[in-house]
Amino acid sequence: MRNVFSSTSIFVLNTIIVFIAYPIFIGFLGSEMYGLWLTISVIITMGEFGNLGISKAIIRFVSEEYNSLSFRNINIYFSSAILFLTFISTCIILIIFTFLEPISNFFLGVFEIESPKLLILGMGLLSYFTLVFSLFNGILTGLGRLDLSFVIFFIRNLLKFVISLLIFHTLFVSVWALFWGVLISNLIGILLYYLIIRFKYKISVTIIGNFRIEFLKRLLNFGSYIFGAQIANMALIPVIKLVIAKTIGYTSVTLFELFYNSSFAVRNLFEKGLLALLPKASGVKDPLKIKQTHNKSISFIVIVALPIMVLIFLFSMDLLQFWLGDKYDPIINSGFRLMILSWCFSLLFVPSYYIFMAIDKQKICFFESTIKSILSLLILIALMFTGNLTLINIAIGLSVSIIISHSFLGYNYYEIFYGKS
Repeated sequence: MRNVFSSTSIFVLNTIIVFIAYPIFIGFLGSEMYGLWLTISVIITMGEFGNLGISKAIIRFVSEEYNSLSFRNINIYFSSAILFLTFISTCIILIIFTFLEPISNFFLGVFEIESPKLLILGMGLLSYFTLVFSLFNGILTGLGRLDLSFVIFFIRNLLKFVISLLIFHTLFVSVWALFWGVLISNLIGILLYYLIIRFKYKISVTIIGNFRIEFLKRLLNFGSYIFGAQIANMALIPVIKLVIAKTIGYTSVTLFELFYNSSFAVRNLFEKGLLALLPKASGVKDPLKIKQTHNKSISFIVIVALPIMVLIFLFSMDLLQFWLGDKYDPIINSGFRLMILSWCFSLLFVPSYYIFMAIDKQKICFFESTIKSILSLLILIALMFTGNLTLINIAIGLSVSIIISHSFLGYNYYEIFYGKS
């Protein structure tokens, strides 16, 4: 459980940086302009669809090859993956370039921003470097160093915050400051991953001459259901943000971001540590060992995670007021409390989710994500047609969907490991 506790500790530091950044960035840009940045960041999220589940799939295959000391095969997986992701990202950027005018008008509308079309095109480029960063993250996680990968993740977010802040103070106050912060921090993060993998683990991660179609097929076959789950997960929140931006307003996008992402960050403090289950359970055939790993994780959640989350729920208003100061809005606390309750419930089934991925049961993960997204979107549509589209009702709809979909995970875990005995 070393990886779980150390990764959780590092992620706490990362979350602190994110929490510090929100009110500062809102203070510089204002709620509406920051809401605009959050909305156009949907382009990065959409670009990540080009991942096709590869960054998660590579964790499993790198783990297996590293355990069998097949370092050459790790390089082949990397080369095949990055060349494929480069091809997909190039296609995405070309599509953005082809439809640059309508995309720019849709996202930016009447906002006056310097070089708006270049910004939209740049967001497509950011999506590529985000994919590459995720790929390196997956490799280092597969090598059994989830804690170290989170250190780099933390450094990237810290640099993103510091660089953007320096630009705000010394050059200009614009969403461009956030753009450059994201771009430069991603490039430095990728370099750090490369140096550690290449020189600490003596694993070559060259691109040219190592592409193998059969290795890519393995990644895509394993990642297909993960990709489906990613589409379901990643498309949901961007769609909600777009609906909020176009119906309620960009300021409301900021409020939604604050209560949704802050509550999700609390959950992530513990979920990210549990990601260590994937390489640990990969290739394990003994159901007893898998259940032991699962039970240890549940003990960690019940003894450590849930009590902390309950305390945060009880003191949420005070914490949010302290965090946001004069930018606090009661809607943020109401939405935060609704979401934190559903995240508490869902956290109990996170070990099952990662075990399913490790034992080739990704289809269950795909169905869980699909159930959550379809239910959430149906509720969103119903709210729109009945004239009840509010941030609180959206939070209620998301909470209900999360509880139902994660119950599906629990049911399947019981059926697989206990139902047949």
